[in-house]
Amino acid sequence: MLFRTCILAPVVFFLTLSGPVKAQPREVLPMDTLAEVGTKVITATDLIERVELMPWPGKEQKSLHDTIKVQALQSMVAERLLALRAAEEGLGNDTLSQLRVKTLEKLLLRDELYRREVREKVKVSPQEISRTMRRFARELNILLFTVRSRAAGEKLVRSLKATPRIDSLLAHIDTSSVTGWDTVTVDLGYLDPQIEDVAYGLTDTSRVSSPIRLPNKGWFVLSLVGWKSNPAYVQRNPTERLSFVEREVRKRQETEISRKVLLEILTPQRAEADPAMFDLLATTVHGIMTANPSSYRKGKGYRLAETVDTLLFTFRPRLGEPFIRIESGPMLLGEVIEAFGTTEALIPTLEEKDFRSYLNGAIKTIIEGELMSREALKRNLNMTDTYRHDMDVWTTHWLSQLMMQQILRTVTVDEQDVLDLLLERGSDLGQAYEVNIREILSDSISASVRTLQQLEQGEDMATLAREESKRAAWATRGGESGFFRVSSSPQLGFLALAQDTGKVVGPFHLREGFSVFKVLGKRQNGRDGAPGFDSLMTTARRYAGSLKGQRALNHAIASLAGTYGVKMYLKALSKVTLQPSNMVTKRFMGFGGVITAAPMLQHQWEWVHEVPEKTIVVP
Repeated sequence: MLFRTCILAPVVFFLTLSGPVKAQPREVLPMDTLAEVGTKVITATDLIERVELMPWPGKEQKSLHDTIKVQALQSMVAERLLALRAAEEGLGNDTLSQLRVKTLEKLLLRDELYRREVREKVKVSPQEISRTMRRFARELNILLFTVRSRAAGEKLVRSLKATPRIDSLLAHIDTSSVTGWDTVTVDLGYLDPQIEDVAYGLTDTSRVSSPIRLPNKGWFVLSLVGWKSNPAYVQRNPTERLSFVEREVRKRQETEISRKVLLEILTPQRAEADPAMFDLLATTVHGIMTANPSSYRKGKGYRLAETVDTLLFTFRPRLGEPFIRIESGPMLLGEVIEAFGTTEALIPTLEEKDFRSYLNGAIKTIIEGELMSREALKRNLNMTDTYRHDMDVWTTHWLSQLMMQQILRTVTVDEQDVLDLLLERGSDLGQAYEVNIREILSDSISASVRTLQQLEQGEDMATLAREESKRAAWATRGGESGFFRVSSSPQLGFLALAQDTGKVVGPFHLREGFSVFKVLGKRQNGRDGAPGFDSLMTTARRYAGSLKGQRALNHAIASLAGTYGVKMYLKALSKVTLQPSNMVTKRFMGFGGVITAAPMLQHQWEWVHEVPEKTIVVP
């Protein structure tokens, strides 16, 4: 489950943003309340969950924690404000958003079922800890034989017990009954628990096992060759050994209990995929992966989750069609595709026949998860506090993202925005570029317009420049500037850099007057690392859009703060303690599925500076 820590602190009023929306009466606030947003509350537990489980720049430095806590709280307030407006505007009701929410509901439901039916029933006894610790201490060297049948295994066991030297036995082994053998190292956590159990049951006086059968693998016989101290055990101190063993015991118990719960719930049920739909889906997924295998490769297989966006786009008209027939109601194609995104399934081969078999297995696992989610819903586990909290965290985040996108879609970038950015931040960049122009500088806009008309009528630009341009030094050369460094005259230089060579443009209002010019040439002066002209302008346009978009968001969030009302309690925030670890944390859900432990918190704290001063009250 998610990390839960309650930080108790006195509530001290710090910031109030009043608006026309009146808060409804509510129950007593949680003791660790850090902020109120409309009728919603943000607690210390909420903040810790969002900041500790996911990366935040500088979190590994404790000296920055006070700043990080303030910025994170302001960002959480912004997220909540955006989500409130998104809900009011009916955002999130589109097909893809609803699919995403429905998939999360299923994950959280079955995780809640897993917590009650599996995690809470795990009991770690001192006796089991002691037994497992003895295993952990030793690393076994085992000779593992594969045999054709129980009878062949029993014959081999008799030979092993009668022959003191293994090497002499191997030289004369009966290959008609023994199909293979290998030396393996067995330690705590060996891939096959049954082999591990049998191996650690062997002793110096009883070095050969009875034949054992592993499902889908056949018959085996184990012989103990020797053992040594486990390096992983030796390298840990007693506390670390105990912690490791407790986790291993708990994991094994969970595996065994969950297997029984799955059998109990799934055995009476039946689900069947539509063959034509499966064939179409398999063909499409295979085509996506084979078109660019490296994009989907991870470790020893191809990651199914990476195909989700492409599949949702490809099948958009058919996402609502039934795919899996289940007695309690069908599972739709869109639901199966969206579930791909929460699985860690790897398809080990792109060979078509085997590929379809592995894809079928992945879909079977998704169906099992679906049935467990439906069982959880029948038990009303959607009413639990944990489920409701987790749904609120994620849906608030998603709604805020939709609202941000809607705001950003209203932002446009023109040439003046790009020029303003270059003038403000591009003086160093300007040193890498030189331009040569022919210019006619006038005192008034009307004079510049007249110049343009004369040029359109075919008059020579150089002649007009000599006669009319107010930039005397250039006028004597027919208005030609010669190559000059853009940084020496940024306003004109960046304007020229943005224009096509050979085209008359203007008039532009400069400090010196109104300029009409034609670019004669552009060049870079060899400074290392400077981008090309087109790249510079593309990057500048993108950056200008980013800055303009952030200003629009800041303004919108500040306005929403006034509408809904916000209180932040920074004295209570000062009592919150953060851990310095900085990593992405995954949450593995009970009965299958994985998501990030918490949504990545968008950095949004600059909006506070736009809040009207009269609404800020300091204690």
